[in-house]
Amino acid sequence: MEKNTETINLQDFLIINTPAFLFLLFIPAAIVSSHYHSIIRYAAIPFFVWGISGCFLLLADYYNRKKKLFIRLLRLNTNRDPLKHSLYLKSTVCGLAILWALYARKKNYYRSDSL
Repeated sequence: MEKNTETINLQDFLIINTPAFLFLLFIPAAIVSSHYHSIIRYAAIPFFVWGISGCFLLLADYYNRKKKLFIRLLRLNTNRDPLKHSLYLKSTVCGLAILWALYARKKNYYRSDSL
C-alpha cells in the first residue's frame, strides 16, 4: 500500500499552525490584565484584539500560502534533509513550523516503515 505524500494530516496541520494557536494565548493575558485596577487593565483590549486577529490571519495564510508551500516542499524534497532549506524559511516562526512539520513527517515515515 503506497502512502499519499501530498495530503496534509492532522499532525501536519497542528504543527504548521502552531504560531496561529500561540496567538490565542493573548486572550488569557487579556482576561488577567482586565482584573487589575491600574493602567494595566487598558492593555486587555489590545491583547484580546491581537490574539483573535493574529490567529485568524495566520489561519487564513495557511489556506492561501503555507499549505501550498508545504506540499511543494514534500514533492521536491523527498530525499533532502528538511533542515537544509533556505535561510528565509529558517528566519520566520511560520517557516520554522513548516520545517518542523517536514521533519516530523519524515521521522514518522521512518518509524512506520520499520514496524
